[in-house]
Amino acid sequence: MPRELHQAHEGSYAPPRRLLVGAHSQLFGQPQVHRQQKPKRDGDYGLAQTDGQVFSLRSRGQSTEPLNSARHRVQDARTMPGLLLGDVIPDFEADTTHGRIRLHQFLGDSWGILFSHPRDFTPVCTTELGRATRMSGEFRRRGVKMLALSIDTLEDHHGWSKDILAYNSEESASGLLPFPIIADNKRELAVALGMLDPDEKDKNGMPLTARCVFVIGPDKRLKLSLLYPASTGRNFDELLRVLDSLQLTADRRVATPADWKPGDCVMVPPAMSEEEAASMFPEGVYSKDLPSGKKYLRYTPMSTKHTERTECIYSTLSNVNLTN
Repeated sequence: MPRELHQAHEGSYAPPRRLLVGAHSQLFGQPQVHRQQKPKRDGDYGLAQTDGQVFSLRSRGQSTEPLNSARHRVQDARTMPGLLLGDVIPDFEADTTHGRIRLHQFLGDSWGILFSHPRDFTPVCTTELGRATRMSGEFRRRGVKMLALSIDTLEDHHGWSKDILAYNSEESASGLLPFPIIADNKRELAVALGMLDPDEKDKNGMPLTARCVFVIGPDKRLKLSLLYPASTGRNFDELLRVLDSLQLTADRRVATPADWKPGDCVMVPPAMSEEEAASMFPEGVYSKDLPSGKKYLRYTPMSTKHTERTECIYSTLSNVNLTN
């Protein structure tokens, strides 16, 4: 057994860095080395690679086994490497209902949203992609390119697209949805991107894709990741809301509070001085008096690119004072 794996077997090895390996390295080239990680706790998984084999590392003497073996490559979805916020999305190629694409070329300088679903010709997925189709104009207005994915074949995607259009009471001469659907029937992308749901399996006992959402920035980095179980359909109005927040906060040094909607007040970062805040936000900075005496709850009005300016209603905030 190689030394590093022997040490892992004995529980004395903590992987110094997070490696995206396994199916990721097979599809996207050499594994990328990411930021330093804290040592693994007892029972946590680590990953290592040697001689083309990828191993799941557990502490306290638990055995190692190749992750790209036939059993592990798809079935042990819990140990698959995923993506962290800030990671660059791998530049994969795939067959889609709109033809073959290369992801980075498809996205260009746009924002992107990649969302997977468990299976074609199923009820919840049909309502989801039906809603995505109806809202595609709103995503396009925000400069966001949409891309769906499941483990079905291209033929199934084309047939199901007609059902989705019928569900929406829409007609299309081409029978295509306004966004591509990736055919990942070999599960290669789903495994590499950590999209499989280990608790939802097909009739052969193989895991299905979860309802995963990746929001990708113009720099090709992951900005937001959401994972829904198969039993819960996604709220596409919420996806638009978080996109508005992500695009706003990418351009301005602000944060959006709970239940924020475009046109609502935004939050001023606590680390920003009052002088800098007064200069940066000429429409006013308002703070809420708190028992601690700390002035960290600060609000300022701000509209977004996609909404008309709406009045920030400070009367709903008790003990609010203008600080500039």
